[in-house]
Amino acid sequence: MITEQDTKTENKKAFGKIEKDIPINQTVHRYNESHKLASKMEIGDSILFETPRDAERFIGVMRRQLKRATRRSQSDGTVRVWYIADISKISVDTEKERVEFIRN
Repeated sequence: MITEQDTKTENKKAFGKIEKDIPINQTVHRYNESHKLASKMEIGDSILFETPRDAERFIGVMRRQLKRATRRSQSDGTVRVWYIADISKISVDTEKERVEFIRN
């Protein structure tokens, strides 16, 4: 019988070794209203959120859809999030060490 301690010992032996043909577990994200809302947004659109935490969660949804966002806190404590560029459309200049997001 394999115990939890045995598994940890085996895992420690694997650190630093190259292993082949190890499958990647699929991450499943629930498709909720935030996903629907983010998919409908066009560059330049913005959404107002009540809390910074809600804004951060929405920005995470946008990242998974390869959308670049920025946020600004408002004077009343709310946070506005703008969709500013597609992450899939970037230009990398290695000489100047700069990444530019291409806006449509």
